[in-house]
Amino acid sequence: MIKRLVILPIQPVHADAFIKAYSDAKPFILAQHGCRHLELLRSKDDVFITLSFWDSEDDLNAYRKTELFERTWKYVKTLFQGKAQALTTIVAD
Repeated sequence: MIKRLVILPIQPVHADAFIKAYSDAKPFILAQHGCRHLELLRSKDDVFITLSFWDSEDDLNAYRKTELFERTWKYVKTLFQGKAQALTTIVAD
């Protein structure tokens, strides 16, 4: 299993639009093969972090090739105030 964290520096003025886009996409992301968990975290300064659990990196990469991912990511990038960062981890225990 892998866990993926994506840090999304959303412009504060676009926070509500981002939350809506995330909420709309969440059930479809969870329906992707190998996706076991998805949640959204938010810091006090409107930095959002998605945390997802996947059976394998292959499953994550397959999702990243879908039209859903491409459409959602294209939109979400327009809401950024900086560069997104991602970290993929392997569960070690």
